[in-house]
This record gives sequence, C-alpha cells and structure tokens, in this order.
Amino acid sequence: MTTQASTQYVSVSVEGKVNRKQISNEHVTGSYASFSDKQLVGKTPPEGEYACVTEGVFVVDGIMASVTFFSNDLDGKMFKEGLAMIESLAAKK
Repeated sequence: MTTQASTQYVSVSVEGKVNRKQISNEHVTGSYASFSDKQLVGKTPPEGEYACVTEGVFVVDGIMASVTFFSNDLDGKMFKEGLAMIESLAAKK
C-alpha cells in the first residue's frame, strides 16, 4: 500500500523510485517512503511549501493509518520529528 500511495511523487522526485523503509514496534508496523522535489534541490522553498514529502501506511494496534508529512530536508529536525510521531502512535485504550 505504501508503494501505491507514494507512486504519485516518483516522477517529480530526485529519488525517481519508491524506497520503502520499515517501522515496527509494539504498537506500530508499516513502511514509508520519502521524496525530494527535484525542482527545489539547492533552493529554499517558497513560504508555505516544502522540498520533501514522506508518505506511509501503518497498522497501529490493529487500525490502519495513512500518514503524509512534509519537511525541507530528509535529514533535518522536522523530518526526524515526523518519524518520531509515527513511532509513538498507539491506539487510545
């Protein structure tokens, strides 16, 4: 499902393909793929826009969740915070 959800970004990305990465812990299992906009390489994105998108599909305590978040680089604070939020998901009991 991650591959299907992410395919829309492939043609405009630096990566040019879906590179899935897994996340798995006691509450969350699934994968995500991240893409950098090839038109924004080495540029500052206009206000309100982002250079990167991350798309993922996860099962959280038996509930399926689709996640999309934006960042300005795939190694920065915003990207790492997005992954941390996914890893911390748990169904409310």
